[in-house]
Amino acid sequence: MEESPGRYIVIEPMSSHEAYGIMENFVESLPEGGEKRLLEKALAWKKPFANFKDAVAEMGPLRQEWFSFHDERMVREIKDWLKYNEIDAELCIPTGDRGNE
Repeated sequence: MEESPGRYIVIEPMSSHEAYGIMENFVESLPEGGEKRLLEKALAWKKPFANFKDAVAEMGPLRQEWFSFHDERMVREIKDWLKYNEIDAELCIPTGDRGNE
């Protein structure tokens, strides 16, 4: 990096505020019901990230909906970042099982 400093660009991690917003948007997209209410509560409690992860892990099909929603939002963020930084790149998005997350 020291030899070619202009070749590299810093990628700042997503802020916790932005990551929280993705979870909030997911919850807002859900139909009214018990799962939505539980996730709303999880976001309102202390340690919302851990609470949300634990709650959605127990929600069967909704868990996969969350991962799909999250992945879609992350791809959009990456594409916006690349465009903003005028970087022409092709994204290679893995399609694997998210069973261990």
